[in-house]
Amino acid sequence: MVKDVEEYVSRIRSKYSVMSESEKKIADYILSNNFVNEDSSINNLAAATGTSVSTVVRFCKTLGFKGYAEFKFYCQKGILSPLSGQIEISNHDSAGTIKQKVAEFSKNAINNSILYTDNQEIERAINALSRARQILVCGEGSASGIALLAVNTFMNLGIPSYTIQDPLAQIRTASFLGEQDVVIGITNCGYIKDVVDTLAVAKENGATTICITGLNDSLVTKYSDVCLCTTHRDNQSPLDLPTTTICQMITLHTLQIGYIVRNNADIEENVKNMHQVSELKRYDFAVGSISKERVKF
Repeated sequence: MVKDVEEYVSRIRSKYSVMSESEKKIADYILSNNFVNEDSSINNLAAATGTSVSTVVRFCKTLGFKGYAEFKFYCQKGILSPLSGQIEISNHDSAGTIKQKVAEFSKNAINNSILYTDNQEIERAINALSRARQILVCGEGSASGIALLAVNTFMNLGIPSYTIQDPLAQIRTASFLGEQDVVIGITNCGYIKDVVDTLAVAKENGATTICITGLNDSLVTKYSDVCLCTTHRDNQSPLDLPTTTICQMITLHTLQIGYIVRNNADIEENVKNMHQVSELKRYDFAVGSISKERVKF
């Protein structure tokens, strides 16, 4: 049973890739309009989308409903709206109002992303990380920062991980990887060439490939064993960029916690070792206690 709008939208988008082209017309129409009102009939929906009554019925069954009547019943419990969108701001908004709007927008994006990401795919990703000998993480632009964050996250868990800035070196490294290795590609649009090519080469050589993307039917998914989709589409607005980044970070954090839960026996020793190594990069908190051997004044 669909309990709220977020879960409802998530159900449509999670099934989108398996829909026929005619069914996708219906899905696109619903996600682009405030559907449905009390007067909406199956004939009206078919006419509005340029499809047939039988296609509408198939669409409803694809979503797990018995038919249009059940679909309409739950649809009227909440207005459907797209996951993406703009923050509605005006020149008259105060700093406090802007802060509240940004917080609300980000919160909704995170909740939608959590609902949209397939639980089985998350489980598969956690299992792959648990078996990984090493992890290569790739991303460009804003995703390069997330890739570096991912590397530090997995290193802190005791998994040898790295990211390579040079695209040629990155794809060459992917060609050396094998069945015990994992490659994670981060691209919201799903069409960044160096990321897609790296996953393609790694997959061909037997490595497990995982993508974190915003589209479940983008090119990067073709070369991914595991697809973690955070949003429905690639948003071009600069206002959406921080939110996209936050959703990617939430996905990584989910994998981190999942790995800890599945590998609890090994985590404590790994974390202890990483902490000891990290201490070599820190001075004592009190300046007066800094060792003469560590710092030459």
